[in-house]
Amino acid sequence: GTIADLSKLEILTRVGEADYPRIHKGQKVTIKLESDRKRSTTGVVSFVAVAAKKETGSEIGQFEVRVGIDSVIVGLVPGVNVTASFVVLEKKDVLTLPYLFATPSPDGGFTVLRPKGSNVPASYIVKRPDADGDIAKKRPGGPKRDGKIDKRLDKAKDERRKAMKALGFIKQRVSLGETDFTNYEVTDGLKEGDTVITLLGGDDSKKPGH
Repeated sequence: GTIADLSKLEILTRVGEADYPRIHKGQKVTIKLESDRKRSTTGVVSFVAVAAKKETGSEIGQFEVRVGIDSVIVGLVPGVNVTASFVVLEKKDVLTLPYLFATPSPDGGFTVLRPKGSNVPASYIVKRPDADGDIAKKRPGGPKRDGKIDKRLDKAKDERRKAMKALGFIKQRVSLGETDFTNYEVTDGLKEGDTVITLLGGDDSKKPGH
């Protein structure tokens, strides 16, 4: 038989090489049952291995991590599967922007689309040279494509530019900080209550979405 002290349960898991530097003892962890994601509890990292282990046939190392459970919930018993989410960064009272609403720019920054009439300082506005609806000139070189495909792509891009001009969207620079790949931390360029827009359906989308 097996005797278990349910007041001292711990989770045994492993993290990959990329995440290992961000895991440390005392770190907060959110724990959810695989069988019922609505049931959750919390825990604290109690042990982090200092050497990696590699599975047979794998070149990527995995580090053993143990998490002490703060409180036992119904269904959380020895042997069940759970999901452990490690809190690697925690900030309070910050403005966030949905991840998909931000567009990376060539200079390493980000831009967002704002509705027509938004109060955007001139220094934050990004001028679009193709906003007049003209199809941009093709760059020389590059792989050859089917002519029909090129025409369809050019038509879709032209329709998108014309729609953007008609709707009067404003392209604006923003400064973003940390991200959990669901939201970005906004450090400059937006304030609480501002409206941003994203286009659904890719480059050939004709309908804007919020």
